[in-house]
This record gives sequence, structure tokens and C-alpha cells, in this order.
Amino acid sequence: MWANEFVRECLWSDGTWQSSALADTQLDSFIKDRIDGQDSVRRKCRANYRHLFELCGYWPSSMALINSGAEHWITPALFLAWDRHILNGGSDDKTSLLALIDSDELHKLLGVTPKFAAAHAQRLVDLYISVECIDRFLKLKKETAVESSADTTKLVVQEPPELPEEGGLEWLEQQESDETVERRAVERQEQKRDRKKAAALKTHYNNTCMFCGVRLQVSEDDFYSEAAHLRGLGKPHSGPDKVSNMLVLCPNHHIQFDRGMLRLQKDGGLYRIRSKIADDPLDGKAVAMTHSVNDSYVQYHYKWFK
Repeated sequence: MWANEFVRECLWSDGTWQSSALADTQLDSFIKDRIDGQDSVRRKCRANYRHLFELCGYWPSSMALINSGAEHWITPALFLAWDRHILNGGSDDKTSLLALIDSDELHKLLGVTPKFAAAHAQRLVDLYISVECIDRFLKLKKETAVESSADTTKLVVQEPPELPEEGGLEWLEQQESDETVERRAVERQEQKRDRKKAAALKTHYNNTCMFCGVRLQVSEDDFYSEAAHLRGLGKPHSGPDKVSNMLVLCPNHHIQFDRGMLRLQKDGGLYRIRSKIADDPLDGKAVAMTHSVNDSYVQYHYKWFK
């Protein structure tokens, strides 16, 4: 319980996890109030606990903020939280499951904003109920029976029933790859964006992706591109809605950029694409930048997804 309390009370702040909370002084102060033991025992607790963050790649951090990467694991995390809620006697109706997001402050354990957690919970709760909540383990469990006779022993295996037509958990994993679009909408709900800036920048680049050079035609006369922000808008990034914080990208590379699969790195007077995708032809490619970007935003994005 003290570990969960540490995340809620110290690690999470203003929409994300803070790296300063994992410093010796912060951890030692928190543990001292909650663990009755000698100093050597407390130090070992601190070292072991922080080591978990090291194993997950969260620590050490070169930034004040820690990217929890929750978009990659929010689905099993919420399923687990709902499972525990039901096993502890909680109700499995939709209202009760969604209420758990606020009552247990799950957004803090996920390292995201309340709106981000609520939006994904709203999307996932129907799927959780459709696979029969905690009873899905009973349905998916292989039932075996051994039939013995004088001459042979036969193993009878009953295969698990098929998941829902939409693909069950496989379908859910596919949906995870599309969450960036939803995340952008959630994080920007309270932003009063000046869309003229983005429109002007897309016109400047003739709706051509700065990464791949594709100009996506969507009708006889119209072309489509998207304005991607280097430092995200809204909490926890609080990036500005300025042209110096924007790139013009096609939808595919916008999603990959928002997920950190593609990043920009300053190389002398050039900006080069750094890709985490194996054998990506874009890796190392210089971007033809014909508008001014703020280098601090470029560095922020690069470090956030490092």
C-alpha cells in the first residue's frame, strides 16, 4: 500500500510522474513515515523500489517529467484494476467500474491526466463487460479430463470458446495502435487553439509531409495534412500553440511522431529524423525546414520519448 501511496502522493503531479520524487531525499522521507525499521532496512526498501523504475526504463531521467508510456499498457492496467475491484466485493456494472477511476485515482497510478484515464476507461469498459468481466477466465480456461483404461490414457482437451466477433482481446490490441488520435482530442479539450496558425503552416508546405514528401489527395481539389506539435499541448507538457512548435506531417507519420517512433534531432544546421523502426528509410534523413522551429521543443520531444 505504501508503494501505491508514494505514486499518488509524491510521484504524480500536474498530469504526469515527476522524476524529482525518485531522488534519495524524497524517497527516504516518504519511507521513513511508513516503514517501521532500521535505517538500513529503509534504505534497502528504497533501493529495491527505485530499481523497479530502472528496470522499466523510467529512471534515471534526463527530464523533470517521466513518460509513463501508459498508452501501451493502460488496457491491462484497467482490466486488472476492475478485476481486483470485483474480487474485493465491488459491483461489475458499468457505473461502478467507471467510478473506480476517480475513487482510486487510477490516473495517478497510470501517470497520466484524469481526462486521459477517463476517456480510455469509457472506451474500454464496454469491452470488459462484453468478455464477462472476471468470468472471462472461466470461459477461456481449458478444461482437461483424463480418461484412463487398461490399454490407454486419453487426454481430452476442450478448446476455449471463440471471443466476440469484433476480435476480443486481439481487436483491443489493434485499437491501442489508434489511441494517439483520441489522446490528442482529450488533451486539447480545454485548449483554445488558433487553427489559423496550423492552416497557414500547412499551406506554407502545400499540405506536403515534411518527413516523407507525400501530398495526400482526398478529393479532386483538396489535399490533407496534419499539424503535429513537438511539445504537446495541455498537461503535462504545456506546450504552446505556436508555429515554432509545429511540423506538417501526413497522418501516418503524425501518429508515429506522437508515439515517439519518429523523432527529430538537431545535427549541426540540419534536423534529421531518428527512427526506432528497424531498417526505416527515414532514419537519418534531413528534413527540409523552411519555417523556424524552437530547438528547445525539438529537444523536449526527443528526450520525452528517449
